[in-house]
Amino acid sequence: MPQHSSGRSRDPRRSSWLVLVLLMMIVIPGAITLSTVHSPGTLQINDPNPTPFGYTLSLTLFIIPIAVIGGWLVPSERLAFPRRAFWRTIGFLVPVGFGLDFFLSNTFFVFPNPGATLGVSAQAPGGSLSA
Repeated sequence: MPQHSSGRSRDPRRSSWLVLVLLMMIVIPGAITLSTVHSPGTLQINDPNPTPFGYTLSLTLFIIPIAVIGGWLVPSERLAFPRRAFWRTIGFLVPVGFGLDFFLSNTFFVFPNPGATLGVSAQAPGGSLSA
């Protein structure tokens, strides 16, 4: 079995099982929890702006992991290949993501609560979009 510098196995089958086990650690407790719901409640929103800047701040779900992974990879010289792969991936996904957002934004994104955005209007095909 091939070994890399830290002595850990690079067996793809073992790695696949590890990913499956990690996924099951989330799915099984979630399924157990959801199965205990007998009568779901009704959501009643009394505040006209219940999530100030909620749409905009949700972008931290992407920004923070990228910053943490980037901060971990950049200073480590022994991780040259993962660092290169990470930045190539980011270099590909960011322009593609911006392009999809620009060209398809009015197809997919609807912001019924303008208070959940910064209120900055961005131009896109089909009209402006509040961000």
